[in-house]
Amino acid sequence: MRLPLLVAALCAGILAGALCARAQHRERVTCTRLYAADIVFLLDGSSSIGRGNFREVRGFLEGLVLPFSGAASAQGVRFAAVQYSDDPRTEFGLDALGSGGDVIRAIRELSYKGGNTRTGAAILHVADHVFLPQLARPGVPKVCILITDGKSQDLVDTAAQRLKGQGVKLFAVGIKNADPEELRRVASQPTSDFFFFVNDFSILRTLLPLVSRRVCTTAGGVPVTLPTDDSTSGPRDLVLSEAGSQSLRVQWTAASGPVTGYKVQYAPLTGLGQPLSSERREVSVPAGETSTQLQGLRPLTEYQVTVVALYANSIGEAVSGTARTTALEGPELTIQNTTTHSLLVAWRSVPGATGYRVTWRVLSGGVTQQQELGPGQGSLLLRDLEPGTDYEVTVSSLLGQSVGATTSLTARTDASVEQTLRPVILGPTSILVSWNLVPEARGYRLEWRRESGPCRGEGWAGRVGLGFSWIGWAAAGHRVPPHALHAAGGP
Repeated sequence: MRLPLLVAALCAGILAGALCARAQHRERVTCTRLYAADIVFLLDGSSSIGRGNFREVRGFLEGLVLPFSGAASAQGVRFAAVQYSDDPRTEFGLDALGSGGDVIRAIRELSYKGGNTRTGAAILHVADHVFLPQLARPGVPKVCILITDGKSQDLVDTAAQRLKGQGVKLFAVGIKNADPEELRRVASQPTSDFFFFVNDFSILRTLLPLVSRRVCTTAGGVPVTLPTDDSTSGPRDLVLSEAGSQSLRVQWTAASGPVTGYKVQYAPLTGLGQPLSSERREVSVPAGETSTQLQGLRPLTEYQVTVVALYANSIGEAVSGTARTTALEGPELTIQNTTTHSLLVAWRSVPGATGYRVTWRVLSGGVTQQQELGPGQGSLLLRDLEPGTDYEVTVSSLLGQSVGATTSLTARTDASVEQTLRPVILGPTSILVSWNLVPEARGYRLEWRRESGPCRGEGWAGRVGLGFSWIGWAAAGHRVPPHALHAAGGP
């Protein structure tokens, strides 16, 4: 009975066996709800590792990146890598790569250094040359993961304290001939969360689920175990397009496996590239759809968008990207009607506008007039304008107390109507007079008098009338002069 107990203990302990390694390696973890972090790999490249084992270490690093690849971006989760032996070498800095795919490609291309194991100098290099002040993002978690197979040939305690003093959480992963006591001193506290050890490179990847979870929680994320079906993969090929002032289209390639839907999470980024958690929103998308339109966004704002696959009992992998909205679109203006003394201005409503301000003036100069309208109004008749005159008309959208985008155009009123009278003698005592229609006139007043003598008369016609007739005057000796017609649109 002792042998089975010993095997069980080894499988459960730090020195895990190969059979246990295969079982653990099938478990996959993704880090959700993580929007920004700086993660640095500090990689031992000394001669004791060897080229074959160095490939194992590269695979381990790749496995550490995968849970965070969906959130990797210049404004989200950033990665850097330093390889060291006699001296440290920055393989890529925090500002060098823009996506999870770029990081994985860079890791696969790492070349083996060889040399001694000067871990202390390497830790100082990370403190002084990787976590640079100009790259720092206030409030963003900082993580360093040290991976080594041997005892350091220089002092590590002071260097580790300096790095941790910068607010960096330091993980230590020891392999084979590494000194566990040394690495416990290097690691952040509690060591049970930040120190890991395996006795051979062949089982290094068995640590991936555990280390991934610890790094995820340390960085502020939520680790989630993915379905064990090896054929599943998360959404990919994220495309952010059709950016407007308050909208954005999101498209992606479908995730594999029994997907029940997607969560599309989005948040504006600050000038330092940090998501504003107070303004984070999400929308649900059915399993059969791979696109959605985000609405109600802020103009001229960088947004981080993450698409997460959902399964029946778990959350799957995610893919992220960033896009910027455009400037606020001004109202689309048109002139619906023109007369000699008026312009009918109309515009298309602007989403989110709380009202509109319409201003107008004679283009050649003059007093500017304005009127403010509510959000439900989309037109205004400008009255009492000068005939045959160019006017500049501007409509501004109002956003609370501030003025949004504006749109202007120039329009010309119609020239004055050249009025003419057309009299028709109906009989010896009646005349029919017709004239040109003035569209905005409220009515017409006519005056007439004898061509000789003091006798005069007057009459009114409605706004739709084109003629006026009267009876009882002898046609001969009467005239209706053109200037006697008053049709200027007055009351």
